[in-house]
Amino acid sequence: MHEGVGKDISVGCLSTIFLELQARGAHNVNLVTPTPYIPHIVQAIQMARQEGLRIPICTPRAAASAPIRCAS
Repeated sequence: MHEGVGKDISVGCLSTIFLELQARGAHNVNLVTPTPYIPHIVQAIQMARQEGLRIPICTPRAAASAPIRCAS
């Protein structure tokens, strides 16, 4: 949690969230400051891909002026 805001979720829950975003018509998933959670995010993406996630996952680059990277 960031500064006491938010809630802890499981890898499975994150996977479900990715799939729900896709079902709602999202064009991609934007992950902001994902670095501390990369191992969990990778697991969630793998699970969601097995369940049909096809939209790109995007993360910002280190430099604020750099473009966002997306992977399908």
